[in-house]
Amino acid sequence: MDSITQVTIGCAIGEVCLGRQLGNRAIVLGGVFGTLADLDVLANPLFDEVTKLTWHRGYSHSVLINLVAAPLLAWLMHRLYRDRTEFKQWLIFMLMALQAAIWIDAFTVYGTQLLQPFSEYPVGFNSISIVDPVFTLPLLAAVISALFLRREDAKRRRINGIALTFCAIYLAATLGFKAHINSVAAEAFAKQGISVERTMTAPTIFNTVLWRITGEVEDGYWVGYHSLLDEHDGLTFKFVARNDSLLDAVRGSRAHEVLMWFSQGWYTVHQLDGRLMFSDIRFGELDVDLDNPRVYIFTWELLPDENRPGEYTFAQVPPEMTNAGAVFRNLAEGIMGRLH
Repeated sequence: MDSITQVTIGCAIGEVCLGRQLGNRAIVLGGVFGTLADLDVLANPLFDEVTKLTWHRGYSHSVLINLVAAPLLAWLMHRLYRDRTEFKQWLIFMLMALQAAIWIDAFTVYGTQLLQPFSEYPVGFNSISIVDPVFTLPLLAAVISALFLRREDAKRRRINGIALTFCAIYLAATLGFKAHINSVAAEAFAKQGISVERTMTAPTIFNTVLWRITGEVEDGYWVGYHSLLDEHDGLTFKFVARNDSLLDAVRGSRAHEVLMWFSQGWYTVHQLDGRLMFSDIRFGELDVDLDNPRVYIFTWELLPDENRPGEYTFAQVPPEMTNAGAVFRNLAEGIMGRLH
């Protein structure tokens, strides 16, 4: 998820595990170790653009590597604070903070390489948005409240424990929401006579009420939206062409293979002003025009690699929001089930 959420989860875990012994320092250390896995981006200057995409959420997010790192980091921190803490407290904290950080990411659509070094498969449950205030704000409120209480006050641990429990229940609930949306999608495609090869569902930004439904067919996708509050039986789908033939010139290149791996085959391609644009459609868009590659949250321009003759690289293209008011109105209307 977003960096603020990752830091806040770590802070809350730090308070619950070590707040009595270390006070506010436990919150700070929790934030540091809670975001440790995402610091893999610090290595980006060492890599080209293609490698960066495979590196992020790779080895640093491995379940095995973090399990091995937990006791080592616990031993190191215990040596620094042996007068006030026990090794087992640090071990529990490290196991919780490191694993929470990587598993939370796996619930988003980005894809997290949990199985490294045995597999590069990007695990993504697609049940929570990368930014979700319902998940983050209770944690943030609990952590801030702890800063103003004495470290001996049991309310600090209790408030943060309740917030973490709420987030765990909410995260589990998103899997239930997703199962319901999957059922709605299957029924809608069947009723409309659309035979899809596979289906992807994911919540839209900032919420888990309005979901984006994408059904893949031979030459593209049928895309629609459904709210958990929607009282309508019908679902309206819009067709988005894949335009796969535009990739013929770059097919087989490393850049092409990495983009296919990252997007898991959910993409659309456009030629815009002579530029070849590859958009990952899993993350949704910032405008209503699905035929404009600049509205997709993740889009790359494919370019000849000047350092490798005959090869290609890519550069990420920032998304455009041409009418922010309309986008947020549509989001609000969609959440309330009024898009029909």
